[in-house]
Parts: sequence; C-alpha cells; structure tokens
Amino acid sequence: MKKPYIPFRKNTRKQKTDNTSTGHIAFRLNLLSTISFILLFILVVQLFRLDVVDYKKFEARLNDEHETIVKLNNAPRGSIYDNAGKVLVTNKANQAIIYTKPRGATTQQMAEVANRLSKLITMPTKNITERDKKDYYLAYQKHNEEVLDRIPKNELIKTGEDPGKTYQLQLKYVSKSDIDYNQQQKEAVAIYKKLNGAQTLTPTVVKNSDVTNEEIAVVGENEDKLDGVATSVDWTRSYTKASDSMRSILGTVSSEKTGLPADLAKEYLAKGYSLNDRVGLSYLEKTYESYLHGVNGKVEIFTNNKQEIVKQEVVKEPEKGDNLKLTIDAEFQEKLNDIVKRYAQNIVGSSPCSEGAYVVVTNPKTGGIIGISGYSRDPKTGEIDEDTLGTINKAFIPGSVVKPATITSGYENKVISDNQTFIDQPLVIGQGAGAVRKSSVFNRYGQVPVNAVKALEVSSNVYMMNIVFAMLGQHYTPNMVMSEDISPIKKLRKTYAEYGLGAETGVDVNGESTGLINKQFYDKDGNLIPGTQGNMLDLSYGNYDTYTPLQLAQYTSTIYNDGKRIAPHFVEGIYANNSEGGLGKEIKKITPKVMNTIHLTQDQWNILHEGMYQVVHGAQGTATDLQGCKYNISAKTGTAETSGYNRASGRYESTLNLNLISYINKRGDTDAKLSVTVVLPKVSENSHENVALAKEVYDLYYKLYGNKEQQ
Repeated sequence: MKKPYIPFRKNTRKQKTDNTSTGHIAFRLNLLSTISFILLFILVVQLFRLDVVDYKKFEARLNDEHETIVKLNNAPRGSIYDNAGKVLVTNKANQAIIYTKPRGATTQQMAEVANRLSKLITMPTKNITERDKKDYYLAYQKHNEEVLDRIPKNELIKTGEDPGKTYQLQLKYVSKSDIDYNQQQKEAVAIYKKLNGAQTLTPTVVKNSDVTNEEIAVVGENEDKLDGVATSVDWTRSYTKASDSMRSILGTVSSEKTGLPADLAKEYLAKGYSLNDRVGLSYLEKTYESYLHGVNGKVEIFTNNKQEIVKQEVVKEPEKGDNLKLTIDAEFQEKLNDIVKRYAQNIVGSSPCSEGAYVVVTNPKTGGIIGISGYSRDPKTGEIDEDTLGTINKAFIPGSVVKPATITSGYENKVISDNQTFIDQPLVIGQGAGAVRKSSVFNRYGQVPVNAVKALEVSSNVYMMNIVFAMLGQHYTPNMVMSEDISPIKKLRKTYAEYGLGAETGVDVNGESTGLINKQFYDKDGNLIPGTQGNMLDLSYGNYDTYTPLQLAQYTSTIYNDGKRIAPHFVEGIYANNSEGGLGKEIKKITPKVMNTIHLTQDQWNILHEGMYQVVHGAQGTATDLQGCKYNISAKTGTAETSGYNRASGRYESTLNLNLISYINKRGDTDAKLSVTVVLPKVSENSHENVALAKEVYDLYYKLYGNKEQQ
C-alpha cells in the first residue's frame, strides 16, 4: 500500500539553532572591537605621554651619567737621602696629557681623537715604526674596507673566520703611498699608538715630557672634542749631583710605558698594582719597593649611555711613598771614590794586567755600609770605569785573609787547641817527579815554631796546612802521601760559610754573587781527580775558592763581633714625609740582622784578635804601615797567586791579588767603629798598595768624623 503524500514542512528547530549562533558571533565581534578600540586608545594615550608629557624626563634619562672610580697611577715615589739627610733621589713634577679609554672605544674613534690632538700638541715621532703607521691607517673603517677589497679572494679564503689572520693579511696590502704621512700625521700615529695601547677606563700618559703651558691650555679648552683626553701632573725620577758617587747602587725604576716587569707582573697584580705602574727594577729601588711606592689616587670617570666620557674628577689625591735614609754619607762616598779611582789608575801603570780596585767600608757592629767603591779596568781598552757593583757581584781569590777562618775551623773540628804550635817548614808532599813543594812566604827554607797568633802575624801557610793534616788524622812527614779523604774541604767551607765566605751575605740589594766554588772532585768513573789534595791545601790559605769584596767585609765584621755574622745593609731607616714632602719622622729603624753565630770560647776569639793586632803592630807584621793611622787598627793581609791578561803583549802573565781586611780594634780610646776591606786584583808585584789604600780610607774617616760612630 502506498504511503500517503505529505507536503514539505520547515525544520523550525534547526532554524532556531542557527539564529542563536549568529547572535553569538555578532556579540563576540562587537566585544573584540570594543576591546581593540580601548587598547588602541590606551596605546595612543601612552604614546602621547611618552612623546609629549614625559619627553624631557626620558631625554634626561638617556643622558644620565654613569660614574666609575678607577686608580690614578701617578703617586710619586718616596725620596732617598744620604746619612746626613742630603737628597740623593727625588721626583720631578711634569705637566702631562693623559688619556682614559672609554668602554667600547673603536679604533676609528681613537684615530680621530689622535688626529685632533696632533693638531694641538707636538709629539715625538722617532720611535714610530712602519707597523704603527699601518695600524693607524687601518683604524679608519673606510681604509680598512678598501684594503680588504685589494686582497685576492683565494688568499682571503685561507684566513677563514680568524680576524687576526685577516688583519695580518691586510697589513701586507697597505701600500707605501697609503702611509706617506706628513709630520702632523706622523704625530697622530705616535698618539694613536699610545691611545690604542691603553686599558679601558685606566688613565694613561700620552705625553709627560716637554709639555708646554700652551699645550696644557689648548688641550684643556678642547677636552669636549677629545673624548678621554685630559691634562694632569706626572713625575719622573730625578737624581741630584750628590747621588753620582753611588748611582749604580740606588737602582732603576720602570717607566709608565714599560710598567710591571713581566717576570713579576703576577706577584705585583696580586698586591693591587696596575700593569702600567712604575716599580723598582734593581738594587735599592727594588728591595724597598713596598715603602717607596706611593698610594695611587682615585679619579671618578663620568660616562653617558653612549659610553662617551663626559668628565673626570679626582676624588682622592695620590700620596707620596715613604723615604729611605742610607747608611752612606755622600761626602764620604765621593771622596772615597776619588781615592779608589786614583789607586786603580796608578796601579795600571805598573801592572798591565790589573783589573782595578775595590773597597768596602762598614760599621762592623751594625752592618751598616758607610762607603763602597769599585773601579774596573777594561781589558780591551785599558780604560778605568766605575764598577761599584763589582764589590757585590765579582769574586776574587782572597789569599791569606782567610787564615783566621781556617784557624776557626781547626777549633770547631777540635783538631787544634787554643794557641797550639806547629813547626813552619817547607813541605814536600808525594814522591819522585810528582812531589809537590809548598812553603810559607816568610820562611822558604828553615824550621820555625809558630803558634796561632804568630801564624797570623807572619802569615804562615804551613800552619794552615797542618790544620788540614790534623783533619785527615795525619801528621806531616817529608814525602808523605796524603789520604784521599776530602772531608777537610767540606769542613773548611762549612766554617767559611759561617763567616759569609761562599754564602749569601743577606745584603739589602739583589744581584750579589756567592763566589765561585768548585765541587767536582771525582771523575765520571768515581776516581779522585789528580791535584784535589793539593787544592785542599791551597784552600786552607786562601788560594782556591773566590769571594766578593762584600763577603770579605762581612767576614771581617764577624771576627770583630766575636762570631755574630751581621747582614750588611745600605738603608739606615724608613722615614715618613713632612708637610713639605721632605724627610719626616722615622717610622722604621733598620736594626742589625744576625745571620748566624760562630761559637768559640772567648780565649779563642782573643787569640784571633791578638793575631790580627800583631799583623799591624808586631815586629814581623805584614801591615805595619797602618801603625800611622789615627786609630788602633787590626788587620790581615792576603796575597793570592793568579794570572792576568796583558793587553800590550797579548799574553797571560803571573799576577797577584793584594787584599786586606781590617778594623778599628777595641784597644783604642775612640767611639769610631769601622772596618775597611781592600781588593786589588791581578797586580804585577807584591807591593803594599792594599795597606796604603786602607790607610788613606781611615785617614779620610778621621778627617770627616774624628772619633764619632757612623751608622
């Protein structure tokens, strides 16, 4: 049965649903439009506020200054004075032009500043190199790009991404015509070199010598066009004429350009130094750096948001370092130099192999060095040159001056008793053709009994050799064969070192030599090297090891002090500055520093003193000319056999080292405390120049100070 036809009817439910959805969409669109309008309105209002209402505030914020406080490395060093308070070393104030490198400064910006500054000041150009000129040329971006275009692509590819390699390649393609600069441009190159080498926000000297008042004025007027450039005051070390007599001992100071020495940079940086700080490089300037170095000032650097330096203000002035007062009197030192130089010149006339003359004068009680002088002879030219440092860093064979130390070693090793007697006689060691003959100079043939005192008076070599035999457990018999035991060498050197011979003296300057000491006694197969036993005997009377004049001076003082070895020193004290920057109050006294003590009985010390007294006052003494001094002197002479080069003949000849150690003994009625050490290396004959020179030094001291004690 067919279904009945039913006419079409609308889906009213679906229509109703569609109308509802359309209404929701319209609502949402209206809501979004409203929100967008509101947000746009807020944005417009905010932009209006930023551009109109708050414009001034934000403009000011953009120009806000940022402050950075950095060190100003221009603190003057402390001065150095002689013992009388006379200025030896001070500082000369110089007008200066400085540069503080801004953060992010480009090479072109620095080159432009250099170019502007070169039109205002004159700058030395003698030290600029071709590389400096190329660096300046490439500092400009335009030039840099032009040179880059000149490089073939195949070469440029080889550099990869390494800008350093690319720059090295660019340097090769800068032509000579590019750097054909006029004088003003060359000065700009010199200035740029300084600017480019500066550390960021660290004041660096551009020019500090021969700066004119006009240059200071014109730079000051144009500082706003010279980003980072300012005027200041700098200093250089200045030496008075009084310092001429001891200039080498004073030492040197680095420049602002060289700054910290590379080998000590890490140590100084850890102490708060800057790389371009000036520091002592040698001798007194180096040893007392911590006192002499001043306290750097501080400068406040103001930069804007473009990293441009707006202004610089000193917020802390630099403070001068502390001062040194020496133990040396400049007047005495100058006259001492005159004496020593005269002797050095006179000796050369009769001794063509002479190496000069050296003298050390000390206060044996305190270790203070009162005078120190040396003159050496150039073996090639024959000229006499000042060589004060040779007293510290040159070593010579000492000769018989070591004999008190050898007797001391006999006491310490208990092989001799107090004033023991030995027979002085010519010795024959060994047998047949290999036999060695040795004797004392005063007694070539006979047999003479000598005790310790007499051995020093007559300078008995044989007495000292008998001490070596005793250390070996042997007694001398003609043609004896010595034991191969070399322990006496170690025993003697141990005692010598206790006196400062072959050891560091502890002097307050760097660079001292400890002498030349051979320690090779056996060959590669372990066999004793021939001649070693003979060298052991030579050592006992000072004809083997070598010592410096300063070591001999300390040795002398140790005898004077009955065994207390005092470190020699040049500085008497550290002093503050007075209101004028001169020598103020003492803040540290340099007191005697005892390095070690030799323990002998007082009777044994008295024997050594008596022996040295008899060297001057005994009938057979070797320094009797010192009896004519105003003081009561004790001494020991030394004559060492050496060889020297004769420039005229072109040959080596037999020579002698004439040496002397001496001191004002305690028998005289005087407060003066003085020791004089003389070394005259490689003279031609056994004269008494060493004694005569020492006498002149004692006479000089008496003339200037009489019976007073100097530091």
